[in-house]
Amino acid sequence: MDFHAEAKELCFGVNEQPYWCETGYCCGETECCTYYYELWWFWLVWTIILMLSCCCAYRHRRVKLRLQQEQRQREISLMAYQGASTYTTQPLDLRFWTNCKLPAYEEVAGHPPTPPPPYSELQQQQQQQQQQQQHNGLQDQGFLWAVFQRVDRDRSGVISENELQQALSNGTWTPFNPKTVKSLIGMFDRNNRGGVDFNEFLGLWKYINDWQNIFRNYDRDNSGFIDKNELKQALTSFGYRLSDQFYGILVSKFDRQGRGQIAFDDFIQCCIVLQRLTDVFRRYDTDQDGWIQVSYEQYLTMVFNIV
Repeated sequence: MDFHAEAKELCFGVNEQPYWCETGYCCGETECCTYYYELWWFWLVWTIILMLSCCCAYRHRRVKLRLQQEQRQREISLMAYQGASTYTTQPLDLRFWTNCKLPAYEEVAGHPPTPPPPYSELQQQQQQQQQQQQHNGLQDQGFLWAVFQRVDRDRSGVISENELQQALSNGTWTPFNPKTVKSLIGMFDRNNRGGVDFNEFLGLWKYINDWQNIFRNYDRDNSGFIDKNELKQALTSFGYRLSDQFYGILVSKFDRQGRGQIAFDDFIQCCIVLQRLTDVFRRYDTDQDGWIQVSYEQYLTMVFNIV
C-alpha cells in the first residue's frame, strides 16, 4: 500500500485544471499548503486557548488579591484592639486639634505675660474681631458657593461621590481615594441621599481643610506623602500609643501606590478607620482599662460595623 498516495488530494486550480497535492491540503491555484501558518484554523484554536488561559489566570489573581486584602484588614483590626490600651476617656475630635495646640514651655517662660488691656478696650477688640469674622464668613460662604456650583455638574443641588472625587486633589496627580470620598460623604450626608447639599458641603470643606493643615505639619518636605515615622508622630500627637510593627501594617495597608509612604487622601482614610475602631472598642471597654473580653459573635459585629 502506498501511504504517499493516500495523502494526496485532488485539487482544482486555474480554469478548473486538476492537480494532485502531496501534503493533502489544497491552498493556492497551483500550489499546496506546506507550512502550518497557512492553516488559519490551527492558529485560531490556539489563540482561543491562550485567551482562555489568560482570563483564568487573571481571575485567579484577583481572587488571591482580594483574600490578601481581607486577611490584612483582619490583622489591622486585631492589632488596633491590642494596641489601644491607653487613650483619653473623652471622644477624640481631631477636627479641632489645630486650635487646641498649646505653646511650648520655653516659649511661655521666655516671654512673661503682659497685663490685660482695660475692659472697654478689650470689649472693643472683641467687637472688631466678631465683625471681621462675620465679614470673612460671608466672603468664604460666597467663595464656597461658587466652588459648590462648579463641583455640582448635573445642577442637582447635591454633590455625589463621583463629583466630589473629581473635584478633590491629593497633591500627587492621582485620583482621590474612593474609599475616603465615600467615608466623607457618609459622615456629612444627614439625609442618606448619597451626596451632600451646600450646608453639608460647608462642614465637609472645613473638615478637609483641617486635615490638610495637620498633614502639612508632618509633610516637611512638601512631597505630598508622609512616611512611617511621620505617621507615627502624627498619630502619637492624637493620643495613640501603638507599636512600630503596627505602623508598618498601617503603611502597607493604606499605601495605594507602593512607595512605602501615605498620600493625603489615604492619611484621612487611615485616621477615620482608626477612630472608628477606637470608638467601637470603647463601647465594650466598660471599665476603661484598655482591655475587653468579647465573644466570637461580638467580635464579628465589631468588625462588620467598620468594614
